[in-house]
Amino acid sequence: PYPQDNLTALYHSAAQDILKHAGVTKGFCLVVGSERGRLAYELASRSDLEIYCVEADEEKVAESRRILSPTGLYGSRITVHHADYSAIPYSNYFANLIVSDSSLLTGKIPVRATDIERHLKPLGGVLCLGSPEIQRTPVKIINNWYAATGLRDNGRVKEIEQWVTLTRGKLPGAGNWSHLYGDPGNTASSEDTRVKGGLGVLWFGDPGPGKMVNRHEGAVGPLAVNGRLFVQGENSVMAYDAYNGLLLWEREIAGASRRKLQAGKVSNLAANDNSLFVVAGGKCLRLDAATGKTLRTYAGPPDNNRSATDWG
Repeated sequence: PYPQDNLTALYHSAAQDILKHAGVTKGFCLVVGSERGRLAYELASRSDLEIYCVEADEEKVAESRRILSPTGLYGSRITVHHADYSAIPYSNYFANLIVSDSSLLTGKIPVRATDIERHLKPLGGVLCLGSPEIQRTPVKIINNWYAATGLRDNGRVKEIEQWVTLTRGKLPGAGNWSHLYGDPGNTASSEDTRVKGGLGVLWFGDPGPGKMVNRHEGAVGPLAVNGRLFVQGENSVMAYDAYNGLLLWEREIAGASRRKLQAGKVSNLAANDNSLFVVAGGKCLRLDAATGKTLRTYAGPPDNNRSATDWG
């Protein structure tokens, strides 16, 4: 949809560099200062990202929509909103990736760091600014801007050629829920010191009731560890991003669901930062928490009077 001009090579290279250096190819992307939608288009063409663009210039917003509508991407993979950069109307922590077309084009970051930090997803969300062309956006300016976000202390900054990435770390004080009753000691306490009263909805949607075990059957509750939610379905296990609801993976595993916990049975799920453990039948599967792939299989205890006991 865009002409072959003196910016074509810039946008092609920029999109390729961003995806390579950030390492994010699916999830939600925020383009702050989206100009005419060109960077969003190149990123969507090369990835599975769902892209949300914010542009303060109303004429550029209208032009972006006009250009992108015939591609079939607008409204399904790319959305452009007209908004002030100091009041972006999106949820906290939703963005797996944040970039800027304006920064790429002009060398100036159009938004204050303190207005954008709340949108970057903890535990892996990436800010990626720079340019494939030397000195179009100086690295020093980007580093100073990153410092103003307040995210460097709990994050990781990398300089790669003319690009700088900031990967957000864990929220200070955030806790985990690794077992049915909180932890291996069944304390029903996560030791979280961050969450206070006055709660609201961060995201809603999947998995919904369709794949879930009926709660009246006493099913295993979800676990929350290292920014991931692990949910037990009917003979399946699902993993979601705890901050934006993105489905990370789903595994069909016969016997993975366990019911009637109120009758004295124990849970068959446990997790740590990197793995989910699932007891199914006489074995325990250790799944990679990020991908759902089986890392190892452990044999269960001797099959003595299994009709009366369950291991977990």
